[in-house]
Amino acid sequence: DEAGIFWIHTAFEANANGEPQFLKEAMRRIKSLADKGSVKACSMLADIYLNGKHGESRDFKKGKLVLERLERRGELSNRNRIILYTIYRNGALQLPIDLEKARTQLIKAVELDEVKNVTNGVAHSILGRELLLAEIFPKDVARAMECLRVASSHGVAEANFQIAIQYEAGNVDQLELGSSRLISLQWFHKAAEQNHPEAQFKLSVIYQQGPSWCSEIPIKSELALDYLHLASANDYLPAKVDLGIWLSQGRFKTPREPHLAAALLNDVYELNKSDIGSYLAAALLQIDEFDSALAVLEEGCELRSVRCMGMLGALLTDGSEMPIDYEQAALWLRRSAEHGDILSIHNLGIMYLYGHHVEQDIAQALVYFSRSAILGLSRSARPLSDILCQRPRLEYAGSDPQFENSRLVLNTSAKMAYFWQGVAIERGIEGNYTDQRESLRQRINEPSLIEIDLLVSEYCERGPRQLLTDDT
Repeated sequence: DEAGIFWIHTAFEANANGEPQFLKEAMRRIKSLADKGSVKACSMLADIYLNGKHGESRDFKKGKLVLERLERRGELSNRNRIILYTIYRNGALQLPIDLEKARTQLIKAVELDEVKNVTNGVAHSILGRELLLAEIFPKDVARAMECLRVASSHGVAEANFQIAIQYEAGNVDQLELGSSRLISLQWFHKAAEQNHPEAQFKLSVIYQQGPSWCSEIPIKSELALDYLHLASANDYLPAKVDLGIWLSQGRFKTPREPHLAAALLNDVYELNKSDIGSYLAAALLQIDEFDSALAVLEEGCELRSVRCMGMLGALLTDGSEMPIDYEQAALWLRRSAEHGDILSIHNLGIMYLYGHHVEQDIAQALVYFSRSAILGLSRSARPLSDILCQRPRLEYAGSDPQFENSRLVLNTSAKMAYFWQGVAIERGIEGNYTDQRESLRQRINEPSLIEIDLLVSEYCERGPRQLLTDDT
């Protein structure tokens, strides 16, 4: 048996080095040894079938049958037991899901392995996750955490990540959310140090959000970018997407790298054209590949991508890359705005402000600018404050029912103009505000000025959603 296995390994190595003449004989021998009851041969054969190795097509059914043969003989290793659990749990091609068999195999994997065996750690990690999912076991957070801590003690990165998730959600030890999240941060770091790509991506998100995730955590853009690069290098697809967007937009004032951004986004584009298309198009436009960008946007519009419709509408109003067509632009912008795209809402405001393909309507422009500004588009602050200064009798569009309970709905146009000017100045939006700002200050009492300045700081530091009630 040992000599036969050694010869088979040697034949497989020869095949990998460009000497395939022994492969057919190696497969004949491994199947023969498996039929004679060799545990090693059965494990190798199951691996070959399940992964499609050494010239064999991937065949989950054959792989499952080999593992079940070992199970009936009581010779199934815990590593293979976890593989068999996975097949029962998730199904594969024409194999049905069997949750009862999956449950049985997982319980055996946890019970039978020795405490110091790393496979035991993996089994405990999986059991912990299953106890949280509550699909094949009743939900039991306390027992799940016990299992995850056992797995963590054996160095299982996924267990550290799952522990971090539970602390982040405030599900452990009845801690205050802020304290619980500080503990979760330690566990995310522990998993990331073990090269867990999802933990690396999560740390990038945390350090981009900073205080909005936990009041004691500052924004650390350089560290966030480092973790994003690590997760992307580990082929974690959400990280590739976010890194591509970051490098295309120059997030946190970092230098733009549109060529790298386009390469990253193009790498994942086929997986989710609807969501990624607009970001890929933006990167392609930055490197002057207009035809490719237009093709991506048109395909996105066919897939009803909200952002692609908005971008195509914006291009049709710009005129720098293609002829201006306000009629088509209005069509795409309205479709996108109906689904909440804030840039399209802003661009519709511009069309009404200047009367492009629509009758000029300053009040309607005010409605659109106020919606996009309250939803977080800082560039809307400039035209919004200008209109409110120049047309003080217009009813402020913040009375729109969608935002009627917002703390941003102040009681005069002067106060609103002063607020949005403050946002524009704080966000670095160009404009000459000095004269208008002094005039507005004379129309607003001192307590209100102080309150508005505080709201501006809160808007810019924590985002507009922090200023809206739960109802809105």
